[in-house]
Amino acid sequence: MDRLFLILKETAKTTFYICKTLFKIMIPISIIMKILAEFGLIAYIGKFLSPVMSLAGIPGSYGIAWAAAICTNGYAAAIAFFSIFPDEPITKAQITVLAIIILSSHSLPIECGIATKVGIKLSISLIYRFFMGIASGIVFNFLFSFFNLYNTAPQILLANVNNVKKTLWGWALGEIKIYLTIVAIVFILNLIITILEKSGVLLIIIKILGPFLKLIGIGKDAIPITIIGVILGYSYATGFFIKEAKTGKIEKIEFFYSLNFVSTCHAIIEDNMLMISIGGAAIPIYLGRFIFVYIMCMIIFFFTSRIKEERFFKIFFR
Repeated sequence: MDRLFLILKETAKTTFYICKTLFKIMIPISIIMKILAEFGLIAYIGKFLSPVMSLAGIPGSYGIAWAAAICTNGYAAAIAFFSIFPDEPITKAQITVLAIIILSSHSLPIECGIATKVGIKLSISLIYRFFMGIASGIVFNFLFSFFNLYNTAPQILLANVNNVKKTLWGWALGEIKIYLTIVAIVFILNLIITILEKSGVLLIIIKILGPFLKLIGIGKDAIPITIIGVILGYSYATGFFIKEAKTGKIEKIEFFYSLNFVSTCHAIIEDNMLMISIGGAAIPIYLGRFIFVYIMCMIIFFFTSRIKEERFFKIFFR
């Protein structure tokens, strides 16, 4: 009983530290993004992204959906999407490409801001995420066009998205609910990792996934946090990385490669289901995007691992 109490106490302390660090970044940026949205500035970002949309075979007007995703999250992107779709319907292939772009690069102010706490340059995170969004859109648009895939009317599963709070008070309550949820999830994750570690299950998972993740630069110590990020979300993974960065248990270079993968392939349950519900095709969103990100990370690891360590840190780290 005493041992259980000590584990819970230590878990609570770790949770407090992780959440305190995350919220210092998330809360101010959330407020700034809300102000931008209220003044209609996200729409201007959407106009800037219109030419990029054409590279991916998507009408330029849908740039506002990507802009909403970049500044906030996938739910805001879905709302923006539904504001355009009735007047300018697009095919299932085009929605799938748009969904993959959104999944590759969303919530950039918060997620890239959190990455700086691990030491990675903000400019590197932003350029990488933006590039991956564009690259994924171009690649999947080419594949769908070449093989004439999903050139049909989409099946919309989510007819109405009402995630935007009408009042400032409603928005504030929604934000508080999100932060409380994060606290609960981080606590549970800490507890699960401790249990898996003490039971030996974590070692088995590391042995199974180790060879695959090694090809993209992720060492065994970073595997558990990488899994957390892929399944649950980028913020959770980086929260744990921030904690580990203080201990020095995980090499900084592993942070870089793990975050490369997690930043463009995370929250695969919630985020992917949202994009499928607005008409995206499941196989490309789940399997196709995963393969694309893995191959891109292999290429990045192949070239960057040949850079001398001192220069590597100078280029990619603050």
